[in-house]
Amino acid sequence: MLGFAHARIGDPLDNVLLPPALGNGDPVPFLSDTQVSVFVFFHPARTNSLRALIQAESIRQKLADRPVHWAAIASDRFPTEQLRAAIEQTGLSMPVLLDRGDTLFGRLGVVLYPTIGVTGPDRRLLHYLPFRRVNYQVLIEGAIRHALGEIDDEAWQRLEHPDAATEKNEVSRRVQTRLNLARRLLQKQRFEAALRAVESCLRLDPDHLEALRLKARILDRSGRKQEAQAVLSQIRRLQPVTPSAPASAAPGATNQPPPATTQPKPAPRPSPAKNG
Repeated sequence: MLGFAHARIGDPLDNVLLPPALGNGDPVPFLSDTQVSVFVFFHPARTNSLRALIQAESIRQKLADRPVHWAAIASDRFPTEQLRAAIEQTGLSMPVLLDRGDTLFGRLGVVLYPTIGVTGPDRRLLHYLPFRRVNYQVLIEGAIRHALGEIDDEAWQRLEHPDAATEKNEVSRRVQTRLNLARRLLQKQRFEAALRAVESCLRLDPDHLEALRLKARILDRSGRKQEAQAVLSQIRRLQPVTPSAPASAAPGATNQPPPATTQPKPAPRPSPAKNG
């Protein structure tokens, strides 16, 4: 089953004591022995980590009346000012703890930032949640509710493995949002920013024709003609070939019916002779 490199789902975790990241407080356990615990391993200078902290804090406030213990955990390799900036930027109010010498990181085998773990009151690992771009906040909240017994296993499985149509719709929505941003930036002649926005669309859907056409237009407008032509060639390769017209049809011919033939008028009948 999935889990950290050195801890799998169902394994009990050692309740390591960690000091606060800011200030001189005493070390505290990063898990609770009586409640569901949620812990977030993060990197203070990476966008995905900051996004995950914002999402986790939002869930913490939403579930404030639930018996849940929270902790955000960072390595002591990061400068204090960098940690302080991350806390301020994300509005974090949950405890932020420092893993000195990467003791906990090494014991669990943390290899990805951000990663979230959820344990039960017995400190057994129930959920391992490495970052994902789509529906991460929904997944975190669902894992906590599952640990609390608010949703059953079947409902959790639906959250963990959403159907392909749901994921496709989410990707499509995000692509459209970024396309709209790229168009606005192009109108303002902010070519580099527009190009970054449209390339973020193509990372989600590499063959998105609308995004490719917009990329070609941005490159052309910014004077990068050769690159624009390369993108146009890519578009031509992706576009479906239109079936050719039948050989008997001449170019420009229409499918209108032939004109009606004109019938000759019948000759007038001779008038009957009058009796004299």
